[in-house]
Amino acid sequence: MKIHRKSGKSLFLALGFIGLGMASTAHAGTPVYLSGNGNDSNPCNLQQPCRLLPAALAAVTSGGEVVMLDSADYNTGEVTISQNVTILAVPGAVGGILVDYNSAGGVAINIASGPTVTLRNLHFHQSETILGASSFFVGVLAGSAVLNIFASDFEGVDTGVLANAGANVSVSQSTFRGGKTGISFDGTSTSFVQGVIDQSTVVSNSNAGIYAIYANIAVSHSNLSNNYCAVGPSTKGLVRLDNDIISGNHYGIYYGSSTQVQTTGSNNFFNNYVDMYGGVLTTVSTK
Repeated sequence: MKIHRKSGKSLFLALGFIGLGMASTAHAGTPVYLSGNGNDSNPCNLQQPCRLLPAALAAVTSGGEVVMLDSADYNTGEVTISQNVTILAVPGAVGGILVDYNSAGGVAINIASGPTVTLRNLHFHQSETILGASSFFVGVLAGSAVLNIFASDFEGVDTGVLANAGANVSVSQSTFRGGKTGISFDGTSTSFVQGVIDQSTVVSNSNAGIYAIYANIAVSHSNLSNNYCAVGPSTKGLVRLDNDIISGNHYGIYYGSSTQVQTTGSNNFFNNYVDMYGGVLTTVSTK
């Protein structure tokens, strides 16, 4: 997908949005700014924005904000994040993150162990010509960190989010569409992954919409449809479903070994080839 830059109206919206953002986050320091017309030799301020994420991350203070002012891709390779930071695009702008920046496979955003990172209104995308190749691409890789994703979309990405041992992940109002695995929670026997997915859409993924191994995951008010497998808990995976739509998948839930899927009793299973394979739902109270 080609990102088309916007101007005029987007900049007007950006200024209003930024004003609110600065007022609410003044304690975290001055935000830094990116633009499709920026330059990485600039000081990354509103008048002279930088161009790419690495320059902005080098300029922002811990706990600060990186603000994308207009529609563009803001990386040319893997971006490593090691500090507390919020990265967001202003309303009306498409904050693009290119996942397949080379044909060998790789990670677009790599979050080191330790920080709290928030991603808001970002667009992760992968080239259709490379999708499905033997190379493996990941939108966001999170180590033992806190990751919050709001109002973002992952389009055609092999694995949208890969959360490793010790990660704590919250996803809200986001979309994972047309990749291989939407969100993969990959913990270990000594370090589980914790995750919450709310009001999100995970559809048309050729492997699993949500995969969980050594992980405790809650999924609520979300659409898990037209995947090969909507929910695939593996070893010691625990998934709780609440008010979800699970439709049009080959497998609604595919149980692995020593797994459990809980339900509040208010989920909608329909038009799956098999609703549940290898196990049964455990009904629990919402309290």
